[in-house]
Amino acid sequence: MGSSRWRIIFKWFERIITIDYLMGGTSIMKTKVVGILLGMLLVVMTIPVTGVTDNLYHDNGVKNIDSIHNNLSNDNSIFLSDSNKINPIWVKTWGRDNAEQDVRGITVDEDKGHIYLAGLTLSYGTQRVFLLKYAGNYGILYWNRIWSAEEIYQETAWTSPHAITFYDGHVYVVGSCSVASAPSDAFLLKYTRNGELITSMIFEKISGAYGVVARDGYLYISGDINFSAALWKFDLNGTKLWCKTWEPTEGAANSYGLVEHGNGVYLTGTTHVNKSGILTHEVLLLKYNISEPTSDLVLIDTWGGDSWDVGLGIKASNDYVYITGYTESFDKPSYVVVLKYSLQDETMEWYRLWGEEDRQYGLGITVVDDHLFICGDIHVAGQLLQSGCGNVAKALVLKYDVGGNLSWVKTWPSGDTWGVADSIMAYGGHLYVGGFTQGKSWDAFLLKCNFEGGKKIFNKPLFYCGFLIERLWLLPILSYYFGLKN
Repeated sequence: MGSSRWRIIFKWFERIITIDYLMGGTSIMKTKVVGILLGMLLVVMTIPVTGVTDNLYHDNGVKNIDSIHNNLSNDNSIFLSDSNKINPIWVKTWGRDNAEQDVRGITVDEDKGHIYLAGLTLSYGTQRVFLLKYAGNYGILYWNRIWSAEEIYQETAWTSPHAITFYDGHVYVVGSCSVASAPSDAFLLKYTRNGELITSMIFEKISGAYGVVARDGYLYISGDINFSAALWKFDLNGTKLWCKTWEPTEGAANSYGLVEHGNGVYLTGTTHVNKSGILTHEVLLLKYNISEPTSDLVLIDTWGGDSWDVGLGIKASNDYVYITGYTESFDKPSYVVVLKYSLQDETMEWYRLWGEEDRQYGLGITVVDDHLFICGDIHVAGQLLQSGCGNVAKALVLKYDVGGNLSWVKTWPSGDTWGVADSIMAYGGHLYVGGFTQGKSWDAFLLKCNFEGGKKIFNKPLFYCGFLIERLWLLPILSYYFGLKN
């Protein structure tokens, strides 16, 4: 029984990979063809597709402000050194004859593996929204969509997207728009997977929308209304259910980043704090308990120094909230700041500052297992481009562990080409970074790399061992086949 089964399997296998049934070849011919085809298969499968990474630079991290120094004139600066560049698996750019900027939105359709990117474009007249859809594996652009609030205002308008999310087969885009010198308004767009626009609306006057998440069949949008931090709740058809605002006793508050976790949604931004009669700006953290019908505000906390401190990106994992942004309260014009907040103790567990150049900003953050990835940009004053700009900016990615230890810092692109990383996301074992760089004018980019900021590592000894182990099932078939011929 067993012998007959193997004979049937082999004969089917033989039919596929030999030309015996097409040319009536002899047993010797069949043996040669099998060997040649298997050899060709071995050669093809041992060719590395994604290349070899460089030796990656590692930094021991920054624990406190005293250990940070100005390296602006240091030739070994992270900004100037090509040894610390991101080595992407691929980079895709998109743009026309004018500027494509502020790629503040990135999200994924996990069922299909598609990546969506949103930013603003100046290539279609006035400032408008662009939405791009890519294949996550290979970066193939499926389509792009352009939208302007002029369709609603019926006059010249400026439109800026700030965040996107994918939920239940649709992409949701939020941002701000305005006409002439009027205050901005908040807008909401809803697209299908195929790029069909089915909802476009201005949902609040004198306001802006900067974050969006979806949960349990509802949308939650963060932003501001007339200098107050705001949170809106919508159903998926775009019907506004409620709006909640918060403002400090003195001054104003703005909310930017938004994340849902556990029983609540968390907002970060900036707010005024009175310190000895002086109003300073501190990083703001708010929590609303959306598990209750009233969705009450249950947490208010701030962090900062004596100047301007802002939270822009926020993620949550394992009862912790992580925030990134920038601070101007120390000895440089700005540092990247990273904060870890315990939701159980409701206390700030640690903060980290990073800065090697004149200015650096943290714009986006994502959490993967026990590591944080922060994206942003870093500026060096005094380096001139052909365009005559007074400084150079690089897209920046930092990797921390959840204990606050810095693993590495990398920038992109090389040379004197500008780059800014506005958004970052982890999906399928890779990082996806969205931003803009120099192209025809300024082009949007989507960059894919591994969790070490490079390509997949091709280790030949391990590859060959794995290759042989995975194909041990061929041995009895080949042994049986060649046994028949003898």
